[in-house]
Amino acid sequence: MSRFMGPTQTAVPSARACVFGARLIAIPASKKVGSRSYAEPHMQIALSGNGRRRLTIGSRELVLSTSPAMIELYGAGYEIARTEWDGEPGECVGLSFPRAITERFLLDDGRRFELASAHEVFDAEVSRVGFQLADEVRRGMPHGVLFAEGLCLTLMGLLSLRHGPARRSREGGVALSSRQRRLLETFIDGKMGTELTIERMSALLGMSPYQFTRRFKASFGLPPHRHVMHKRLLVAERMLREERGRPIAEIALEVGFSSQAHFTAAFRQYMGTTPARLRWD
Repeated sequence: MSRFMGPTQTAVPSARACVFGARLIAIPASKKVGSRSYAEPHMQIALSGNGRRRLTIGSRELVLSTSPAMIELYGAGYEIARTEWDGEPGECVGLSFPRAITERFLLDDGRRFELASAHEVFDAEVSRVGFQLADEVRRGMPHGVLFAEGLCLTLMGLLSLRHGPARRSREGGVALSSRQRRLLETFIDGKMGTELTIERMSALLGMSPYQFTRRFKASFGLPPHRHVMHKRLLVAERMLREERGRPIAEIALEVGFSSQAHFTAAFRQYMGTTPARLRWD
């Protein structure tokens, strides 16, 4: 079915919460909407299809087209007096950036997340990450909060650099110290079976989640969720070989996977085989 983006928001709830409130938004075939405003920065990305919108903003009237991967950006306080649109029913992914959340993730970086309002934006990298986030929401967050947080922080970084005031973190890209890396590795090893989050790990080192994510990748060569995934799979591999009578589902939960199916899919992707096959090879 062809789909297009518009302003009616019918959220499709995920099985697990995302701190940034990422959601899928269902779009009816046609509708007229009165005045609406965005108190906080907001982004929507069309997932597929085409449509046409007419926006009244102050004394201006804009006629806009919507097509797959097109992005709409609304800065804090942006107001639209009237919206009309028509097209085929569809869906988009929406993401808000409440100040209380963005400041918590930026902490003492000396920055404030701002977004410049813009229509019919095409940015391949932003859309790619947005599509990943939409898929994660649609599937009920199977990769966990850590992965979703990483995608949202990546979007914050891309939008800040390309569609907002250009400011660089004072410590962005600087590697963690050896003491910080050891402390972090010990923490991850001890919390392997729990829901690790970027907030928990960054708080351990006394830095903002945004700053932590940049410095983590500079130190380990991988984003946090992939590094944790790799460590979990290595522990699981050892357990599969040494505890052959133990159920695979039990091992999956102990090392932090949400289900045996998620564990098997990740194991096949990273290890090139399934847990059952590896156990008996």
